[in-house]
Parts: sequence; C-alpha cells; structure tokens
Amino acid sequence: MTTPSTGGPRDDEPAPGDLTVLLYGTHLGVLRRTPQGRATFTASTQALARYGVGARPLSMALPLQTRPVPPEATEAFFGGLLPEGARRDVLARAAGCSRDDVIGLLRFVGADVAGAVVLPGPDVTALGPAMTVAQVARELADPSGYVGGGGSGGVAGVRPKIGLARADGRWHAAVDGHASTHILKPVAPDRAHLAHSEAWLMTIARSIGLTSHAVTVESIGGLPTVVVERFDRTIEGDRVHRVHQEDMAQALGLPWGGDAKYEAIDARASLRAIAALLDRGRSLFAVGEPDRERMLRYVTFNVLVGNTDAHAKNYSLVHAAHGHAHLAPLYDVTAPPLEYEGSLTLALKVGGIAYQPDVTAEALVTEARSWGLGTDRAREVVVRTAQDVLTSVTAAVGAREPKIDASISDTLPGYVATQAQNLLEGRRVSIGARVPLALLRRIPVPG
Repeated sequence: MTTPSTGGPRDDEPAPGDLTVLLYGTHLGVLRRTPQGRATFTASTQALARYGVGARPLSMALPLQTRPVPPEATEAFFGGLLPEGARRDVLARAAGCSRDDVIGLLRFVGADVAGAVVLPGPDVTALGPAMTVAQVARELADPSGYVGGGGSGGVAGVRPKIGLARADGRWHAAVDGHASTHILKPVAPDRAHLAHSEAWLMTIARSIGLTSHAVTVESIGGLPTVVVERFDRTIEGDRVHRVHQEDMAQALGLPWGGDAKYEAIDARASLRAIAALLDRGRSLFAVGEPDRERMLRYVTFNVLVGNTDAHAKNYSLVHAAHGHAHLAPLYDVTAPPLEYEGSLTLALKVGGIAYQPDVTAEALVTEARSWGLGTDRAREVVVRTAQDVLTSVTAAVGAREPKIDASISDTLPGYVATQAQNLLEGRRVSIGARVPLALLRRIPVPG
C-alpha cells in the first residue's frame, strides 16, 4: 500500500532497510532507521485496531501511538533485547555493523530474542535442526562467538551463553526463525561451583514457589553448564510457542547497553520504580497473590541468598497475548558475596540501604511501605519468606536427593540459613562483612 502524497510505503509498512515487528502473530509495526542512523518504532494499523491507542502490549514504556516513537524510547526497549559488553562486540562483527546499530544487530539475531517479539519474521514454531551432543559441546567451547549458525546470539546479558531448544531429550538449533527453549551457560571446570551455586539457589526458589522453571547443571563436553528452562517459552510436541516478556530496565525505559540497570548509575532503576509498574488494573476483587507482595518475596529471597546483582534487568514482566502484564518468575540468582572480591553492594537499594550485610527485616518492610504495602502485611510476607527459605534449606541439607554438590555443600547452605535466621531474629542479615570460607564451613544449618 502507498501513501497518496509520496507514492512510497505507508508509515506502518516496511520499506527496504526496515524491520517488521511481530508479536503473538500480529504485525505490531516497523522499526525504521532515521537519517542519523537511529531506530524509531511505528505501530501498525493492525496493532492499533487490536489493542487501541495508548495500549502497551510490547512494553510498559512504549504505548502504541499513531506517530513514530522517538529513538531514545525505541532503543531502550529494542536495544535491551541484545547482548551486553564483549558479547555485543562479537555480535556486531558477525553482523557487519556498528555495536550501536540496533536495527543492524536485530536483523541478524532478532528471530530469537527474549519474549514473543520476532524480527523480522516469520514466527516459526517448528523445532529447528537437531544437534548432536558433540555439536553442542563445540559451540559451548566458545559461546561468546555463538551468534549465528548453530544457535541464537540474541540472548541478553553479559555472561557468555547460548540458546537452544530441547525436546524428547534432543537438542535443536535456534536458527532461521526457530525458537530456543533453554539457555545454556557454561563455566570453566575449575569454576564448577558457580554453576552448582546458581542451580541450587534456583532449586530453593522453586521449592518455595518463587519460580516455575527448572535450572540444572549438566556436563557437556567436559564443561559444567547451567541449563535454564526458559519461562518465556512453552513447548507442545514439536512446536515452540513464545510468551512475551520484558525486563524492568526495558519497562522503565532505561538507556540500553550500559549500566543504567544499577541504581548507583541511574536513580530511575529502583525497587520503588519497579513496584509502580505492578498490579496495574488489578481489581479489588482479584484473587491470588498481588504482584507487589510477590516482588517483596523476590527481594527478600535475593537479600537472604546474597544475590547482590539483582539489577533491573533481573526482574521482568510477562505480557499475555490479550495485553495484561504480570510479574515474571524469579530468575538469574547468584551469590556474589561468596566469591573473591564479590560485591556486597546491592544493585538496587532496599529501604535506602545499599550494603547487603546491613539489611534487616525492618529495612525490607520500609521498602515495601514505599510501594504502598501496609506495614503488617509487608512484615508477614518478609517473615514468611525467611521461614520458607530456612525450612527449604534445612530440608535440602537433610535429604539425600537432590544431592548438593560438594563444591558448595560446605559453604552456601550454611551461609543462606544463617542469614535467614538472623533476619527472623531481628538482626542484620549478614553475620559480618566478607566471611572467610573456612568459617562458613563451620556454620551448621539449623534444624
């Protein structure tokens, strides 16, 4: 279709060099390059008819409108789909474009990014080509360069990782529009404890209802590999379906590609700002746990396990096909304070406190009150979460299965249990500043 005035492509139709944006099978609009090389997003008439002007099916920071969205807002979301740091440099070299060229980078990897966005299409649901374990192992040996050919290079984040699909016990490549169902994060053999730490912490989170997807450790080609089941994918037989999600840095419209996800860098990245995005449109008669209470459980858990790197990109919203958004399951949990020179500074302050060892139950309640939660209810949520963590850790240590890997069994369970006990007893969460591992090995798990 052409515009009467110019004879060129209509504003919401792709021209050469543009990228079509698909979401849940709807042509949502186009990404178009400005004369300065920036990206703007223009909603399609189909999207406006389906969702309405002002709706936010793509991002909380991108209401659909009849005019092109300015580059800053457009790139905050679409740039946020891309890898960070050195991985983006590798991607740019493979794509043959600048590391700041959002359209050029997404043209190369946009068929399998976070959520249900597909650029430039088509939205393929069939499984990709099957891969042998040996093929997967070869790609894992150099995941930083894994940007084409065998798997998706559009998985966001700094850490080297790849995206593949798994069905019936076999791996499948996420190429040519095929979607991944799992994220694989390898570590060096002498750093195996990092993989086991992440998987164990996520197992505890799953046991108390904070997440729904499995995180395990597998040895692939001799490399300890964290295998993460994606919460933004569902699989039925040989079909993979995308579920839309955006991280909170995108939802807040924070600048992409840098460290704006940390509150110390950009004050807009805060727990209070994130909470303001939750429970929008929730009725007084709604049933189930409000998202703000669930978010408080996430924050409490992250404090208890020492996840100081819980920044704005490590919390997300899930957007249903009909447009409603809700808090995503917890993901990407680690314990940096147990690592040599690991940070004790929280990525996002809790009740005005940035130093993780100083957080108390009252600080968590103070934080929740700034979100609009009542004092008594906030305290109930904090205490229940700490009790659930302590019970789950005690049960895990006492059970024979699942086995806690020897690389973390003498340190991590005692560290988490002690912090949960401290919180419940009204003390600061940490037993001190940085704790020597030799001391941690002598900390008994209560129970």
